[in-house]
Amino acid sequence: LPVQGVIMEGEAPAKSHRVRHSGRKAEKRQQKDNEAETKQRNPKAFAIQSANKLNRAFRRAQDVKSRKHHIPVVDRTPLEPPPVVVAIVGPPKVGKTTLLNGILKHYTRQKISNIQGPVTLVTGKHRRLTLIECNNDLTSMIDVAKIADLILLMVDASFGFEMETFEFLNICQVHGFPKVMGILTHLDSFKQPKTLKKTKKNLKHRFWTELYQGAKLFYLTGMVYGEYPRTEIRNLCRFISVMKFRPLTWRSSHSYVLADRMEDITDPEKLRVEPHCNRNISVYGYVRGTHLKPSTMVHIPGLSFSLNYSTFGHAVFPSFSIYRCLSPSMTPIFPPNHPFKCGGLPLRTLSIDPSNYPCLSPHYPHPTPQVLGITPISPPFHPQLPPFHPPQSIMMSSMIDTTTTMDSKMTESKVALFTGEEPLSMEQAESCLFVTSCVNSSVWNVNVSMHRTLNQLAVIPLTTRRGGEPSSREEEEQGREDSGIDGSSEGEIFRGLGGSCICILYFSPFWLNNIFSSLLQTFVDDSDDESSQDEYEHEDGGEDGKPSDNEVRFDVRTLCSWGVDTCRELSEQTRMNREEFENMDDATRVLYEGFRPGLYIRVELHNVPTELVEHFDPTYPLILGGVTSTEGNMGYLRTRVKRHRWYKKILKTRDPVIVSVGWRRYQTLPMYYMEDHNLRQRMLKYTPQYMHCWGLMYGPITPQGAGFLAVQSISGSTPQFRIAATGTILESDCSTNLVKKLKLVGYPYKIYKNTCFVKGMFNSPLEVAKFEGASIKSVSGIRGHIKKAVTGGGKEQGPPGSFRGMFEDKLLMSDIVFCRTWYPVQVPKMYVVASNLLIQKKDSWTAMKSVGQLRFEQNVKVPVKGDSLYKPIVRPEGRQFHGLVVPRALQRELPFKSKPKNERGKKEGKRDKLMKKAVVREPKDKQIAALMVALRTMDNSKKRTKKEERKKQMAHHKMMLEKQEIKDHWRHKEAKKKIYKALAKSEKRKSKSST
Repeated sequence: LPVQGVIMEGEAPAKSHRVRHSGRKAEKRQQKDNEAETKQRNPKAFAIQSANKLNRAFRRAQDVKSRKHHIPVVDRTPLEPPPVVVAIVGPPKVGKTTLLNGILKHYTRQKISNIQGPVTLVTGKHRRLTLIECNNDLTSMIDVAKIADLILLMVDASFGFEMETFEFLNICQVHGFPKVMGILTHLDSFKQPKTLKKTKKNLKHRFWTELYQGAKLFYLTGMVYGEYPRTEIRNLCRFISVMKFRPLTWRSSHSYVLADRMEDITDPEKLRVEPHCNRNISVYGYVRGTHLKPSTMVHIPGLSFSLNYSTFGHAVFPSFSIYRCLSPSMTPIFPPNHPFKCGGLPLRTLSIDPSNYPCLSPHYPHPTPQVLGITPISPPFHPQLPPFHPPQSIMMSSMIDTTTTMDSKMTESKVALFTGEEPLSMEQAESCLFVTSCVNSSVWNVNVSMHRTLNQLAVIPLTTRRGGEPSSREEEEQGREDSGIDGSSEGEIFRGLGGSCICILYFSPFWLNNIFSSLLQTFVDDSDDESSQDEYEHEDGGEDGKPSDNEVRFDVRTLCSWGVDTCRELSEQTRMNREEFENMDDATRVLYEGFRPGLYIRVELHNVPTELVEHFDPTYPLILGGVTSTEGNMGYLRTRVKRHRWYKKILKTRDPVIVSVGWRRYQTLPMYYMEDHNLRQRMLKYTPQYMHCWGLMYGPITPQGAGFLAVQSISGSTPQFRIAATGTILESDCSTNLVKKLKLVGYPYKIYKNTCFVKGMFNSPLEVAKFEGASIKSVSGIRGHIKKAVTGGGKEQGPPGSFRGMFEDKLLMSDIVFCRTWYPVQVPKMYVVASNLLIQKKDSWTAMKSVGQLRFEQNVKVPVKGDSLYKPIVRPEGRQFHGLVVPRALQRELPFKSKPKNERGKKEGKRDKLMKKAVVREPKDKQIAALMVALRTMDNSKKRTKKEERKKQMAHHKMMLEKQEIKDHWRHKEAKKKIYKALAKSEKRKSKSST
């Protein structure tokens, strides 16, 4: 091929570009040049004109820049990440299945129908997708929100946003908001373009209100032969293929597996003897989130048990990075009910009928309907277990292995790392084991057998300082978390040996020579090499790896630089962790870090209830969520709760609610309270209407900051909003300090000035002894305290429990004495897992009902306590209270304003004197008085009628005046128009005559 810029022999020179000298482009170029020359010639004229305007522009630029800042997060994305989970969510009859079929047809070039369960397919050289359709069920929406990386939220444009859409968005807000893309369907039902445009605008702004300004909203205009247009599906797939995902906090710290396939591996003989015995199942899927340790406890939403045994194997995923683009023949698809161990089915043999694929389980030779079957795996590999080769599938797997790609075969072949060396097999390529001991500044190497136990092995992060001290606690935790090594093994190395440091490291031979010298400098304390020590401290920023106090400046520039440096450190740590394990064989690597994200594993679960297998539904996601050792313990969770503003009722203490927190979904009895200024936890009977409150509930220990939501029922569907409350986990504890107010009531029976003897508050002298010194108060507001119980005989002897109290003032016998106390309340220990996966109809699971529901169903009235009813206050009549008497000595000290004045009495009039006398009228006088009253009433009625008529006349007159004013205004306006037109004509005539 000819080199660019070189003219070959016999070829004509290339035509040069001719610049236009006329036309629009030339004019624009000339104008631009003139402006540039003017600015250069007179720079002062183009300087700052307004300081305020510059200030606003600068502030806006800084605001835009600060919005782009985010908290640095650890990038734990593996080199071969698991497929991206794309969930299609929406209310019924909105087009979810049609969209799923359209996306599959776009990638596979053929129609696929009746998909039940997740479907995994290859969409690019470095990306795979797992498509899952979410049922219109509250439990399915909760599970999908926890695992989905991208949500395709479908909305019927002809109907608008439905209640299920808002419920799902609230669920996503609680469990870590994934990427959400809205899709409008049924747009072909609009006949008028103006109405369609207005509807799109309204729905878009409502969608932005729920998510954020500028959220992507896709439009599917209509249907063509029962399918969406190919161009729109192609554009949608392009959006999905280039979308980036930010790691969520819960998923970054917890491992989980979305089950692609589930098999029953129970012994057939055991099933024959006992058909309803507990089953042993095998679950297949990709590891997502963080590393999954073999000893990790797992939780299935709807079921909970420990992980007994697991094996793993790589998914046969051929490498397509050498190709520029993928053709349809290169794109494999892993449909449901597909247990084959190959890299995907050829498209010509693709079928969804489960009867076409026999099960490959060694204990289950006949076809099984409990198979999700999405992504197949290679034979499982474990260093302590024999290979998993079912005898029924030897001939079938040998036939299928012919479809293995060249890349997969190359990974199984021998490799020569350097020229001139012999090829290395899998056994020879195992990392060499070296034991480096730093005792008295001496180093030696000792070969150790590969069959050491896991407790004797440990990997030291490359960020370790000399003498085995980590650079900082943050770096130590970061290195431990990213490398996937348990902190206990690392801590034993440094704590158990005192001054010495034994580091057992795995190194691959081809890069051992390059880093051996750096390891000696890192782990060997050389006091002579001070220059390297100074350089090391200078690079790290100080003696302890942190900047000094004088260097820390809390301004914007320091914050930005801190973010950049933190991102750089996190990326460097991630790179070092990858290099540490990249040349280690999988068997050894799993022992150190567990099953890393991206591996396709097989998990065996034992003693599973038989209902899970009998009532298995592949359309409901089966999730294996990793649970840490701390989260397996039970305790009390202190939460901050707020009733959802769309929920119709307020929540009552001790009413059962179903809580979704972390991977778990269970029913408990929360108790709500408010925290006073003195940190007292005061129980509430109901949640506040529009405020936050605190809540205590019993359940598994959950990390702080985890969100949760509460619903009162997950069975059936209601037209009302179902999410009752949302909140956050504040802390976990094993005890509670919840109290409620209790008022003790007593009545005085003897009064001596400020001393009063009270009865009825306590039942025995022992109870009085416990409350000695407690504050008491009367209804009239007089304060006092309890002194002693009345035990001896005498005039003051009262019933058992009487006591003597001292008050600020003298009490009356009609007073009531209160003692305000706080009574501890116990939170009920109720924890019931919502096991909806064990029933036939998954959306009909019901648990404990509230007392109000039971009374409503059984038509039982609320019991009424007579003491709790409000009673009319009956006070003794004829009681005379003395007026306020101020002593004369005190009057002399008071100012004039506060002194009592001698007010004169009001003089009585003639009418007042007559009213005091009783007048008895004669019958004739009574008739005259009645006649006068009748005449006065008639006169008042006539005056009232005339007044109303006068008002109506005034209103009518006012309306007529307004109309007349409007007519006059228009008449004057028309007259002005005529005058101005005549003037304009006369001026035109004058101008013409003058010209």
